[in-house]
Amino acid sequence: MKSLSLALLLLTLTGCTALGPTTSPDFPRLVNDAMPTNEGQIKLFGPAEWFPNIMGFTEIASIAVSSAQKNFLNGVCVITDTSLLFLQWNDSRYVPVKRIPTTDMLAVTLDSWGNGRRMVVQKRDLSFDTFNFIGNHGILIDGERTETATALLQKQIAIK
Repeated sequence: MKSLSLALLLLTLTGCTALGPTTSPDFPRLVNDAMPTNEGQIKLFGPAEWFPNIMGFTEIASIAVSSAQKNFLNGVCVITDTSLLFLQWNDSRYVPVKRIPTTDMLAVTLDSWGNGRRMVVQKRDLSFDTFNFIGNHGILIDGERTETATALLQKQIAIK
């Protein structure tokens, strides 16, 4: 029982560290400071998970569930006037590690699995990236924010 409690504590602490200071009053400023120039206005941002090269919940439905579940990164997802960015914490600041311009997006869809929600971005090169927003402490999926982000990007790519 002690080892299970210790494992959960370590998991929680490492998740929070990877997310950066999401509960700090400085969080919005730190995210804004990480934005490249010419991104336009930030429409939505928050703690998130990124599943590179995965289409929605398909890895959960696959046979190799145990290895597939490890293929995600914690960070902050940001939607601007021109793109979707994924930031990661680097000791004292957020650093953009992924940028998908809306002009490179072919489709944005919402995938569901029980109460879980994931935003699936298909790019013009036919590759996929999947994102879901999570609570500030990195534990639970924020389905409502994920749905809002999906609708926002769908609207943005329909205009382009």
